[in-house]
Amino acid sequence: MGGIMLWYEGGDISRILAMPRSGIICIDVETTGLCADRGDEILQLGIVDATGATLLSGYVRPTHRKTWPAAQRVHGITPETVRGAPAMGDLLPKVDAALSRAELLVGYNLPFDMGFMQAAGARIPRCPRFDVMREFAPVAGSKRRSSGAYAWVPLATCARHYSVRLHAHDAFADACVTMLCFQRMLEDDGSVFGGPGCLPYLEVVRRRGR
Repeated sequence: MGGIMLWYEGGDISRILAMPRSGIICIDVETTGLCADRGDEILQLGIVDATGATLLSGYVRPTHRKTWPAAQRVHGITPETVRGAPAMGDLLPKVDAALSRAELLVGYNLPFDMGFMQAAGARIPRCPRFDVMREFAPVAGSKRRSSGAYAWVPLATCARHYSVRLHAHDAFADACVTMLCFQRMLEDDGSVFGGPGCLPYLEVVRRRGR
């Protein structure tokens, strides 16, 4: 997952702007925990494109985990919620069909979502990727004291910055909000969304290209 070249890191987003909106795909998952490589599973999945179309949305029944109390306190998804839902294996043809359209994959903490989908057997396309969480960090402008690197912030902070309403910890809603934030980032020259301590995203891109 880490080997895909993010060409916009060089300060050029022209290819993103030229992409067909139907080829820009945003994904989000809710899970039983944080570790796909330790047996945690997907409980809810949302996939949308930049036209506003819903490609996939719904609950997923885990096949190994029976309870997930810590995660349940965050997203509210109970074992009863997903009892009658399809297993991820049954959804893979639809997931793969949706992802196969991607010319750009978008997400908020995208490696997390991709890691769970890959662990579940989904075919992750080898296309460019845009992690809104990582790209928003210099816009938010908060730095870690230990390293001086920009600190990642929650989706709620990003949504608030771009005046996007958020119903957090619902995979479909989070995918929709992430897509809206992504689209507004590409318009952000500071004239609309800027504020004290914030660096407009297009300025972030320009500085990378110098």
